[in-house]
Amino acid sequence: MIKKGLKIFAISFAVLLLLFISFIYLMYSNFEKLGHAEIVNENHNDTIPFYYSNSGHILIDVSLEDDTTTYPFILDSGASNIIFNKEDSDIELENDGFSFGIGASRNFFWSRIKKLDKIQLGSLTFENIHLKSVDYNAECFEAYGLIGTGIMRHLDWQIDFEKSVIIVSDEINKDSISPNALKFKLSENSFGHQLRIPIKLSESGQIISPLVDLGSNSNLSIDENYIIEDSLSFDSKRFYGSGASGLGDAVDEKFEGRIYLIDTLSFVGSGHSINNFPISAESNSLNLLGLGFFKKYKTTISWKDDLLFLEPNDSVQNFLGKTAGMGTRFVKKHKKIMISSLTEDSPATKSNLSIGDEILSVNGLSMFNEQEYCDMRNSISGQDTLTIEVKHQDTVRNVQIIKRAIF
Repeated sequence: MIKKGLKIFAISFAVLLLLFISFIYLMYSNFEKLGHAEIVNENHNDTIPFYYSNSGHILIDVSLEDDTTTYPFILDSGASNIIFNKEDSDIELENDGFSFGIGASRNFFWSRIKKLDKIQLGSLTFENIHLKSVDYNAECFEAYGLIGTGIMRHLDWQIDFEKSVIIVSDEINKDSISPNALKFKLSENSFGHQLRIPIKLSESGQIISPLVDLGSNSNLSIDENYIIEDSLSFDSKRFYGSGASGLGDAVDEKFEGRIYLIDTLSFVGSGHSINNFPISAESNSLNLLGLGFFKKYKTTISWKDDLLFLEPNDSVQNFLGKTAGMGTRFVKKHKKIMISSLTEDSPATKSNLSIGDEILSVNGLSMFNEQEYCDMRNSISGQDTLTIEVKHQDTVRNVQIIKRAIF
Protein backbone atom coordinates (compact mmCIF):
# COMPACT_ATOMS: atom_id res chain seq x y z
CA MET A 1 0.00 0.00 0.00
CA ILE A 2 2.89 2.35 0.90
CA LYS A 3 4.73 1.48 -2.31
CA LYS A 4 1.58 2.20 -4.34
CA GLY A 5 1.18 5.57 -2.59
CA LEU A 6 4.81 6.47 -3.24
CA LYS A 7 4.42 5.51 -6.90
CA ILE A 8 1.33 7.71 -7.29
CA PHE A 9 3.17 10.56 -5.56
CA ALA A 10 6.23 10.15 -7.83
CA ILE A 11 4.07 10.13 -10.96
CA SER A 12 2.09 13.18 -9.77
CA PHE A 13 5.29 15.03 -8.94
CA ALA A 14 6.80 14.20 -12.34
CA VAL A 15 3.66 15.42 -14.14
CA LEU A 16 3.61 18.66 -12.14
CA LEU A 17 7.33 19.18 -12.78
CA LEU A 18 6.82 18.60 -16.51
CA LEU A 19 3.92 21.07 -16.55
CA PHE A 20 6.02 23.64 -14.68
CA ILE A 21 8.96 23.25 -17.08
CA SER A 22 6.59 23.50 -20.05
CA PHE A 23 5.07 26.67 -18.60
CA ILE A 24 8.50 28.26 -18.06
CA TYR A 25 9.56 27.34 -21.60
CA LEU A 26 6.34 28.76 -23.02
CA MET A 27 6.79 32.03 -21.11
CA TYR A 28 10.42 32.28 -22.23
CA SER A 29 9.43 31.66 -25.87
CA ASN A 30 6.75 34.32 -25.66
CA PHE A 31 9.20 36.85 -24.22
CA GLU A 32 11.59 36.02 -27.07
CA LYS A 33 8.81 36.91 -29.52
CA LEU A 34 8.34 40.32 -27.88
CA GLY A 35 12.01 41.19 -28.44
CA HIS A 36 12.02 40.23 -32.12
CA ALA A 37 11.69 42.58 -35.10
CA GLU A 38 13.10 42.62 -38.64
CA ILE A 39 14.02 45.89 -40.36
CA VAL A 40 13.13 45.71 -44.04
CA ASN A 41 14.89 48.86 -45.28
CA GLU A 42 18.47 48.82 -46.50
CA ASN A 43 18.91 52.32 -45.12
CA HIS A 44 18.19 52.32 -41.40
CA ASN A 45 18.49 56.09 -40.92
CA ASP A 46 15.61 58.51 -40.52
CA THR A 47 14.51 61.67 -38.72
CA ILE A 48 11.09 61.25 -37.12
CA PRO A 49 9.04 64.15 -35.69
CA PHE A 50 7.30 63.69 -32.36
CA TYR A 51 4.78 65.54 -30.23
CA TYR A 52 3.31 65.16 -26.74
CA SER A 53 0.16 63.49 -25.46
CA ASN A 54 -2.17 65.15 -22.94
CA SER A 55 -0.39 63.03 -20.34
CA GLY A 56 3.01 64.42 -21.38
CA HIS A 57 4.34 61.28 -23.13
CA ILE A 58 6.33 61.28 -26.38
CA LEU A 59 4.03 60.40 -29.30
CA ILE A 60 5.09 59.27 -32.76
CA ASP A 61 2.69 58.43 -35.58
CA VAL A 62 2.96 54.91 -37.01
CA SER A 63 1.06 52.90 -39.61
CA LEU A 64 0.17 49.22 -39.20
CA GLU A 65 0.20 46.47 -41.80
CA ASP A 66 -0.41 48.03 -45.25
CA ASP A 67 -2.92 50.58 -43.98
CA THR A 68 -2.07 54.23 -44.64
CA THR A 69 -3.95 55.30 -41.49
CA THR A 70 -1.56 56.55 -38.79
CA TYR A 71 -1.95 55.95 -35.07
CA PRO A 72 -0.16 57.73 -32.19
CA PHE A 73 2.12 55.41 -30.19
CA ILE A 74 4.15 56.30 -27.10
CA LEU A 75 7.92 55.90 -27.28
CA ASP A 76 8.82 53.85 -24.19
CA SER A 77 12.31 52.50 -23.54
CA GLY A 78 11.19 50.83 -20.30
CA ALA A 79 8.53 48.42 -21.59
CA SER A 80 7.80 45.81 -24.25
CA ASN A 81 5.90 46.67 -27.42
CA ILE A 82 2.26 47.10 -26.39
CA ILE A 83 -1.13 47.54 -28.06
CA PHE A 84 -3.81 49.05 -25.83
CA ASN A 85 -7.31 47.60 -25.60
CA LYS A 86 -9.35 50.62 -26.62
CA GLU A 87 -13.14 50.49 -26.99
CA ASP A 88 -13.08 52.72 -30.06
CA SER A 89 -10.10 51.06 -31.75
CA ASP A 90 -10.46 49.58 -35.24
CA ILE A 91 -7.16 47.68 -34.94
CA GLU A 92 -7.61 43.91 -35.05
CA LEU A 93 -4.55 41.70 -34.61
CA GLU A 94 -4.03 37.93 -34.45
CA ASN A 95 -3.59 36.28 -31.03
CA ASP A 96 -0.22 34.54 -30.61
CA GLY A 97 0.21 33.48 -26.99
CA PHE A 98 0.14 34.85 -23.46
CA SER A 99 2.57 36.78 -21.31
CA PHE A 100 2.69 38.62 -17.99
CA GLY A 101 3.87 42.09 -17.11
CA ILE A 102 4.81 44.21 -14.12
CA GLY A 103 3.22 47.63 -13.63
CA ALA A 104 4.87 50.71 -12.10
CA SER A 105 3.52 49.73 -8.68
CA ARG A 106 4.95 46.19 -9.08
CA ASN A 107 1.52 44.76 -9.82
CA PHE A 108 1.51 41.62 -11.98
CA PHE A 109 -0.94 41.30 -14.84
CA TRP A 110 -1.57 38.79 -17.61
CA SER A 111 -1.89 39.80 -21.23
CA ARG A 112 -2.40 38.28 -24.65
CA ILE A 113 0.36 38.54 -27.21
CA LYS A 114 -0.70 39.94 -30.57
CA LYS A 115 1.12 39.34 -33.86
CA LEU A 116 1.73 42.25 -36.23
CA ASP A 117 3.15 41.59 -39.69
CA LYS A 118 4.31 45.13 -40.36
CA ILE A 119 4.70 48.50 -38.65
CA GLN A 120 6.12 51.68 -40.15
CA LEU A 121 7.84 54.53 -38.26
CA GLY A 122 8.67 57.36 -40.63
CA SER A 123 10.39 55.66 -43.57
CA LEU A 124 11.45 52.63 -41.49
CA THR A 125 9.49 49.38 -41.83
CA PHE A 126 9.65 46.59 -39.25
CA GLU A 127 8.20 43.12 -39.84
CA ASN A 128 7.24 40.14 -37.65
CA ILE A 129 6.53 42.15 -34.51
CA HIS A 130 4.75 40.97 -31.38
CA LEU A 131 2.99 43.19 -28.85
CA LYS A 132 1.36 42.68 -25.49
CA SER A 133 -2.35 43.49 -25.45
CA VAL A 134 -2.93 45.54 -22.29
CA ASP A 135 -5.70 47.51 -20.61
CA TYR A 136 -4.71 51.06 -19.61
CA ASN A 137 -7.11 53.00 -17.43
CA ALA A 138 -5.64 56.49 -17.75
CA GLU A 139 -7.90 59.31 -18.89
CA CYS A 140 -7.35 61.61 -21.88
CA PHE A 141 -5.09 58.95 -23.29
CA GLU A 142 -5.02 59.14 -27.08
CA ALA A 143 -2.20 56.63 -27.66
CA TYR A 144 -2.93 53.25 -29.22
CA GLY A 145 0.13 51.51 -27.81
CA LEU A 146 3.84 51.62 -27.00
CA ILE A 147 6.87 51.43 -29.25
CA GLY A 148 9.00 49.60 -26.71
CA THR A 149 12.23 47.68 -26.38
CA GLY A 150 11.15 45.05 -28.94
CA ILE A 151 11.70 47.71 -31.63
CA MET A 152 13.95 50.27 -29.93
CA ARG A 153 16.76 47.82 -29.11
CA HIS A 154 17.57 47.26 -32.80
CA LEU A 155 18.66 50.89 -33.39
CA ASP A 156 20.24 53.95 -31.79
CA TRP A 157 17.90 56.80 -30.85
CA GLN A 158 18.80 60.47 -30.52
CA ILE A 159 15.98 62.59 -29.09
CA ASP A 160 16.20 66.34 -29.54
CA PHE A 161 13.57 67.77 -27.19
CA GLU A 162 14.15 71.35 -28.31
CA LYS A 163 13.48 70.53 -31.98
CA SER A 164 10.91 67.75 -31.29
CA VAL A 165 12.63 65.25 -33.59
CA ILE A 166 14.15 61.80 -33.16
CA ILE A 167 17.14 60.67 -35.24
CA VAL A 168 17.12 56.89 -35.67
CA SER A 169 20.08 54.94 -37.02
CA ASP A 170 22.09 51.73 -36.87
CA GLU A 171 24.75 53.86 -35.27
CA ILE A 172 24.33 57.54 -34.45
CA ASN A 173 26.86 59.76 -36.20
CA LYS A 174 29.33 60.77 -33.51
CA ASP A 175 29.56 64.23 -35.11
CA SER A 176 25.95 64.78 -33.99
CA ILE A 177 27.04 64.37 -30.36
CA SER A 178 28.86 67.23 -28.66
CA PRO A 179 32.42 66.39 -27.48
CA ASN A 180 31.31 67.84 -24.13
CA ALA A 181 28.34 65.47 -23.83
CA LEU A 182 27.98 63.51 -20.61
CA LYS A 183 28.64 59.81 -21.21
CA PHE A 184 27.17 56.98 -19.13
CA LYS A 185 27.69 53.22 -19.31
CA LEU A 186 24.44 51.24 -19.20
CA SER A 187 23.62 47.59 -18.58
CA GLU A 188 21.04 45.69 -20.62
CA ASN A 189 18.60 43.17 -19.22
CA SER A 190 19.02 40.23 -21.62
CA PHE A 191 15.48 39.04 -20.87
CA GLY A 192 13.41 42.18 -21.53
CA HIS A 193 16.18 44.31 -23.14
CA GLN A 194 15.58 47.27 -20.82
CA LEU A 195 18.60 49.45 -20.05
CA ARG A 196 19.66 50.41 -16.53
CA ILE A 197 21.91 53.17 -15.18
CA PRO A 198 23.67 52.98 -11.77
CA ILE A 199 23.05 55.87 -9.35
CA LYS A 200 23.48 56.70 -5.66
CA LEU A 201 21.29 58.94 -3.51
CA SER A 202 24.16 59.71 -1.13
CA GLU A 203 27.89 59.10 -0.96
CA SER A 204 27.47 56.26 1.54
CA GLY A 205 24.23 54.88 0.07
CA GLN A 206 23.77 51.69 -1.87
CA ILE A 207 23.85 51.58 -5.67
CA ILE A 208 20.41 51.66 -7.32
CA SER A 209 19.99 50.80 -11.02
CA PRO A 210 16.77 52.36 -12.34
CA LEU A 211 15.46 51.67 -15.83
CA VAL A 212 16.13 54.24 -18.54
CA ASP A 213 12.40 54.81 -19.01
CA LEU A 214 11.12 57.34 -21.56
CA GLY A 215 7.59 56.13 -20.78
CA SER A 216 7.65 57.41 -17.20
CA ASN A 217 6.79 61.09 -16.67
CA SER A 218 8.73 61.42 -13.42
CA ASN A 219 12.26 62.73 -12.91
CA LEU A 220 13.17 59.65 -10.92
CA SER A 221 10.91 57.25 -9.05
CA ILE A 222 12.32 54.65 -6.68
CA ASP A 223 11.34 52.09 -4.11
CA GLU A 224 11.19 54.02 -0.81
CA ASN A 225 12.76 51.09 1.01
CA TYR A 226 16.19 52.16 -0.35
CA ILE A 227 15.90 55.44 1.59
CA ILE A 228 14.68 53.66 4.73
CA GLU A 229 17.38 50.94 4.60
CA ASP A 230 20.18 53.51 4.20
CA SER A 231 18.72 55.69 6.99
CA LEU A 232 18.83 58.71 4.70
CA SER A 233 17.31 62.00 5.82
CA PHE A 234 15.99 64.40 3.19
CA ASP A 235 13.41 67.15 3.09
CA SER A 236 10.21 65.52 1.83
CA LYS A 237 6.50 66.05 1.12
CA ARG A 238 3.79 63.39 1.31
CA PHE A 239 1.49 62.71 -1.64
CA TYR A 240 -1.59 60.50 -1.57
CA GLY A 241 -4.73 59.62 -3.50
CA SER A 242 -6.17 57.03 -5.86
CA GLY A 243 -6.09 56.25 -9.55
CA ALA A 244 -4.32 54.12 -12.16
CA SER A 245 -0.58 54.71 -11.78
CA GLY A 246 0.53 52.36 -14.53
CA LEU A 247 -0.18 49.44 -16.84
CA GLY A 248 -2.58 46.88 -15.42
CA ASP A 249 -3.53 48.98 -12.39
CA ALA A 250 -7.11 49.31 -11.22
CA VAL A 251 -8.62 52.74 -11.81
CA ASP A 252 -9.27 53.21 -8.07
CA GLU A 253 -5.90 51.90 -6.88
CA LYS A 254 -4.92 53.79 -3.71
CA PHE A 255 -1.37 55.10 -3.43
CA GLU A 256 0.78 57.02 -0.97
CA GLY A 257 4.38 58.11 -1.12
CA ARG A 258 6.76 61.00 -0.63
CA ILE A 259 8.61 63.46 -2.84
CA TYR A 260 12.18 63.73 -1.55
CA LEU A 261 14.64 66.52 -2.32
CA ILE A 262 17.97 64.73 -2.78
CA ASP A 263 21.01 66.79 -1.81
CA THR A 264 23.24 65.16 -4.45
CA LEU A 265 22.23 62.54 -7.02
CA SER A 266 25.38 60.76 -8.25
CA PHE A 267 25.77 58.73 -11.45
CA VAL A 268 28.14 55.89 -10.59
CA GLY A 269 31.27 55.61 -12.77
CA SER A 270 30.70 58.89 -14.61
CA GLY A 271 31.77 61.52 -12.10
CA HIS A 272 28.53 63.41 -12.83
CA SER A 273 26.15 64.54 -10.10
CA ILE A 274 23.12 66.81 -9.72
CA ASN A 275 22.32 68.88 -6.65
CA ASN A 276 18.81 69.54 -5.28
CA PHE A 277 17.13 66.80 -7.29
CA PRO A 278 13.48 65.88 -6.49
CA ILE A 279 12.44 62.22 -6.68
CA SER A 280 9.19 60.39 -5.97
CA ALA A 281 9.25 57.31 -3.78
CA GLU A 282 6.66 54.71 -2.88
CA SER A 283 7.02 51.42 -1.07
CA ASN A 284 7.79 48.59 -3.54
CA SER A 285 7.55 50.80 -6.65
CA LEU A 286 9.79 50.20 -9.66
CA ASN A 287 13.01 52.21 -10.02
CA LEU A 288 12.64 54.42 -13.11
CA LEU A 289 14.70 57.33 -14.48
CA GLY A 290 12.01 59.08 -16.45
CA LEU A 291 11.10 61.62 -19.09
CA GLY A 292 11.09 64.51 -16.61
CA PHE A 293 14.85 64.00 -16.35
CA PHE A 294 15.65 63.33 -20.02
CA LYS A 295 13.72 66.36 -21.32
CA LYS A 296 16.47 68.55 -19.85
CA TYR A 297 18.95 67.05 -22.34
CA LYS A 298 19.50 66.15 -25.94
CA THR A 299 19.43 62.40 -25.28
CA THR A 300 21.19 59.66 -27.26
CA ILE A 301 20.58 56.01 -26.35
CA SER A 302 22.62 53.19 -27.90
CA TRP A 303 21.56 49.59 -27.25
CA LYS A 304 24.45 48.37 -29.43
CA ASP A 305 27.10 49.96 -27.21
CA ASP A 306 25.10 50.14 -23.95
CA LEU A 307 25.76 53.87 -23.78
CA LEU A 308 23.82 57.01 -22.91
CA PHE A 309 24.91 60.49 -24.01
CA LEU A 310 23.36 63.61 -22.48
CA GLU A 311 23.82 67.18 -23.74
CA PRO A 312 22.25 69.76 -21.38
CA ASN A 313 19.70 72.08 -23.00
CA ASP A 314 20.38 74.82 -20.43
CA SER A 315 23.60 76.05 -18.84
CA VAL A 316 21.91 75.96 -15.44
CA GLN A 317 19.48 73.11 -14.90
CA ASN A 318 16.56 73.32 -12.52
CA PHE A 319 14.52 70.17 -11.84
CA LEU A 320 12.27 71.87 -9.27
CA GLY A 321 9.24 72.40 -11.47
CA LYS A 322 6.09 74.29 -10.54
CA THR A 323 3.00 72.34 -9.51
CA ALA A 324 -0.53 72.87 -8.22
CA GLY A 325 -0.01 69.83 -6.00
CA MET A 326 -3.21 68.04 -6.98
CA GLY A 327 -4.49 65.46 -9.45
CA THR A 328 -7.99 65.18 -10.88
CA ARG A 329 -10.00 62.58 -12.75
CA PHE A 330 -13.31 62.29 -14.54
CA VAL A 331 -15.64 59.85 -12.77
CA LYS A 332 -17.67 58.34 -15.61
CA LYS A 333 -20.30 56.83 -13.32
CA HIS A 334 -21.29 60.23 -11.91
CA LYS A 335 -20.05 62.39 -14.84
CA LYS A 336 -18.11 64.57 -12.42
CA ILE A 337 -14.54 65.83 -12.15
CA MET A 338 -13.10 65.03 -8.74
CA ILE A 339 -9.85 65.79 -6.94
CA SER A 340 -8.09 62.41 -6.81
CA SER A 341 -4.66 63.18 -5.30
CA LEU A 342 -2.90 65.85 -3.24
CA THR A 343 0.63 66.79 -2.16
CA GLU A 344 1.18 68.28 1.28
CA ASP A 345 2.30 71.92 1.61
CA SER A 346 1.31 72.53 -2.01
CA PRO A 347 -0.89 75.35 -3.35
CA ALA A 348 -3.84 72.93 -3.42
CA THR A 349 -3.61 71.78 0.20
CA LYS A 350 -2.89 75.33 1.41
CA SER A 351 -6.17 76.31 -0.27
CA ASN A 352 -7.92 73.67 1.88
CA LEU A 353 -8.86 71.43 -1.04
CA SER A 354 -9.67 67.82 -0.22
CA ILE A 355 -9.72 64.43 -1.92
CA GLY A 356 -13.20 63.94 -3.38
CA ASP A 357 -13.98 67.63 -3.89
CA GLU A 358 -15.88 68.24 -7.13
CA ILE A 359 -14.37 70.59 -9.72
CA LEU A 360 -17.14 72.57 -11.42
CA SER A 361 -14.99 74.80 -13.64
CA VAL A 362 -11.37 75.80 -14.26
CA ASN A 363 -10.50 79.30 -15.51
CA GLY A 364 -14.16 79.76 -16.44
CA LEU A 365 -14.35 76.49 -18.40
CA SER A 366 -17.21 74.24 -17.31
CA MET A 367 -17.00 70.52 -18.10
CA PHE A 368 -19.93 68.16 -18.62
CA ASN A 369 -18.25 65.14 -20.21
CA GLU A 370 -14.87 63.42 -20.45
CA GLN A 371 -13.89 65.08 -23.74
CA GLU A 372 -14.50 68.57 -22.33
CA TYR A 373 -12.44 67.56 -19.29
CA CYS A 374 -9.56 66.40 -21.52
CA ASP A 375 -9.76 69.59 -23.61
CA MET A 376 -9.58 71.64 -20.39
CA ARG A 377 -6.51 69.75 -19.18
CA ASN A 378 -4.79 70.37 -22.49
CA SER A 379 -5.67 74.07 -22.56
CA ILE A 380 -4.35 74.85 -19.05
CA SER A 381 -1.22 72.67 -19.14
CA GLY A 382 1.13 75.65 -19.50
CA GLN A 383 -0.72 78.06 -17.21
CA ASP A 384 0.66 78.87 -13.77
CA THR A 385 -2.49 80.50 -12.36
CA LEU A 386 -5.76 78.56 -12.10
CA THR A 387 -9.13 79.82 -10.88
CA ILE A 388 -11.11 76.80 -9.74
CA GLU A 389 -14.78 76.60 -8.85
CA VAL A 390 -14.93 73.75 -6.37
CA LYS A 391 -17.73 72.03 -4.45
CA HIS A 392 -17.00 70.54 -1.04
CA GLN A 393 -20.06 68.71 0.32
CA ASP A 394 -22.78 71.39 -0.16
CA THR A 395 -20.49 74.43 -0.27
CA VAL A 396 -19.33 75.98 -3.57
CA ARG A 397 -16.43 78.44 -3.63
CA ASN A 398 -13.84 79.90 -6.00
CA VAL A 399 -10.16 79.20 -5.32
CA GLN A 400 -7.14 80.71 -7.03
CA ILE A 401 -4.20 78.31 -7.35
CA ILE A 402 -0.77 79.68 -8.28
CA LYS A 403 1.62 76.88 -9.21
CA ARG A 404 5.02 76.85 -7.50
CA ALA A 405 7.84 74.55 -6.51
CA ILE A 406 7.03 72.68 -3.31
CA PHE A 407 10.63 72.92 -2.00
